[in-house]
Parts: sequence; structure tokens; C-alpha cells
Amino acid sequence: MGKPKDGGASATWEQDMKMIFYDLCIREIELGNRPTTHFNKEGWLNLVIKLEESIIKCS
Repeated sequence: MGKPKDGGASATWEQDMKMIFYDLCIREIELGNRPTTHFNKEGWLNLVIKLEESIIKCS
């Protein structure tokens, strides 16, 4: 991942966390929470909640 434009820290994710995130994104798309090119509020909220749950399980 490249440096952000503002010069701040950039995130580095392990491969397994990337796969979890991708799977969660696909699930939200299938649920209809990406009606156009972006997730709607419900989709983003679900992603945040489910990703946090996954991080806790992996810890």
C-alpha cells in the first residue's frame, strides 16, 4: 500500500484480514447494500461491525 497523500501513516493488513474484508464486502454487495458504486450507510455500518467482530475473534 502506498503512502497517503497527506503524508500520514499507511495501513498494512495481513493477507487473512484482507480476505475477511473482501468476503464481508461481497456479502454486503449480495445483500444489496451497494446500490451503485458505493456502499450505502447500512452497508458501511455492517462492514465496520463485522470487521471489528472478526478482529476480536482473531486476537
